[in-house]
Amino acid sequence: MNKRVNKQNQSINITSEDLKLFINEIVTSENKENPLSDQNIKKALEEELEINIARRTIAKYRLELDIPSTRKRKSL
Repeated sequence: MNKRVNKQNQSINITSEDLKLFINEIVTSENKENPLSDQNIKKALEEELEINIARRTIAKYRLELDIPSTRKRKSL
């Protein structure tokens, strides 16, 4: 499914699958003692891809990828 995303006054097409790949990449490379929240993943995507995306969308895609919440990803 293609979505139109605003990128600094430009429109680009990015798929939800692309966003899921970026989310998965961010989560797999995070510090396991201090995992990223959905809000921090959102900020990372906004900085890296220069796009606006809702935190709820991050949470939705994270669940679709079977990535647990921050608390459950934290390893002591």
